[in-house]
Amino acid sequence: MKNTSIILFIFALFTISAMSQAKLEVIGGDTYDWGEITPEQNPLKATVKIKNVGTEILEISKVKPTCGCTTAPLGKDKLVPGESTELDITLRVQQTSGNLHKTIKIYSNDESNKGTYTYHLRATVKRPILVLPKNYIVFDDMTVGFKSTSSVKLKNTSDAPIKLYDFKTTPDNLTINLSKEITLKPNQEIDLIATFVPSKAGNLNARIQMKTNSKEIPAINIQGYGRIKESSLFNSK
Repeated sequence: MKNTSIILFIFALFTISAMSQAKLEVIGGDTYDWGEITPEQNPLKATVKIKNVGTEILEISKVKPTCGCTTAPLGKDKLVPGESTELDITLRVQQTSGNLHKTIKIYSNDESNKGTYTYHLRATVKRPILVLPKNYIVFDDMTVGFKSTSSVKLKNTSDAPIKLYDFKTTPDNLTINLSKEITLKPNQEIDLIATFVPSKAGNLNARIQMKTNSKEIPAINIQGYGRIKESSLFNSK
């Protein structure tokens, strides 16, 4: 009988301890989904409510977005039971296209989730012009004085023709196969071929720019990267 009483007492203490704690809840669930968006809606904005649904003071020690494209300042970091605060979220879609998924880590004294709550941000970015397979160009195995090429495809995913014009490249010794104004019909794609003859060793940081007549994406910027090796045939230093 004595052992049973001790067990019941310990169980009661455990139950009270489990019930007496801070508990973080994001009103509406653990995900904010903007659905399908266009680049002109950048940056994306949202305000979500965080509530303490526990019985002790909730202390939020840190709110940490997992990428630099997201900011999420918090209204207040200590909430009494039943109190709420707001998290103001800004997400920059940059050059992303297709499905976008980012997260925000919320650290607190809520022991039910081991002190870390993960909030998800989702959107589907629809761009009238896609750069495929990636929105950047990589030059492989470059050597000073020797020509290197790389390419991407430009695809019109809209239901209207789109003009591309005013092509520019940086640095000057980067050239592309497009120079005159072109029009891409719906679902049409074209190869953009970049050629580069490096004059010195080091890292390449290039850019290809063009304008369009689309209101949703008035300009396209494509970054170029690569590592340039020295050559025994040229003065590469």
